[in-house]
Amino acid sequence: LLADTFSGFTSLRQLTIQFTGLSQIEPGAFSGLTQLEALQLCENNFQWLSADLFAGIGSSLNTLELAGNQLQYLREDLSTFFSGIQQIDLQRNMFNCDCHLQWLAELLTVSPT
Repeated sequence: LLADTFSGFTSLRQLTIQFTGLSQIEPGAFSGLTQLEALQLCENNFQWLSADLFAGIGSSLNTLELAGNQLQYLREDLSTFFSGIQQIDLQRNMFNCDCHLQWLAELLTVSPT
């Protein structure tokens, strides 16, 4: 998907891109999706993601599904973006669990209130 692919869909609330075989999405492809509440990018071939990919998505996003990709690691620049999301699904990925993912473990740890 190219940058600004969804720029005309400002009222879109849910976007599902599943089972497409996509391995890459250009930064800014989701630009303009200011009302997006749920983004499902499951069962594709993504190996990594960076915060640039999600540039332009509004703060209304509360569900991000990335299950069933080929994700091996996530860059720490995603921490700010991820911290605003209520539900993140990362199941069935091939994460390389090392100290580079420590930020994610800390973010996903639920603290008792």
